Amino acid sequence: MNRLLQVRKEYGEPFVDVVKDFAEMGYSRRFVAGMLGFNVQHFIDTLNRFGLQKHFRLHRDMRPECKSPGWPRGKPNPRNNRYSDEDIFSEVRRCKTYHDFARGAKMSMSLVEKRFGWRNARRLALR
Repeated sequence: MNRLLQVRKEYGEPFVDVVKDFAEMGYSRRFVAGMLGFNVQHFIDTLNRFGLQKHFRLHRDMRPECKSPGWPRGKPNPRNNRYSDEDIFSEVRRCKTYHDFARGAKMSMSLVEKRFGWRNARRLALR
């Protein structure tokens, strides 16, 4: 049976009315999709098809259980380690190949790739 028909049968109202009611109560699209048993992307596509997106509230007006908790105000947010160029070069010197670095380095390969590129980092490290 079609999911829209299952919702209609379960709630005793048309799908559109069920979704509008949840939206008016302040629930998020993701929350309603989960409650109705939809895949989130499929649910959003269905909302677009029926023109129901406009009934959902902005994040600040949603019910508390639909909001992500975020980071507590006033509490310091720890950041990832910041590596100096010399830290990166020493790690590149320690690891002989690209694959050794990717498997065993204390930092991510993407850091080296973004900052220097592997070949350039290797050349600079061995100077």
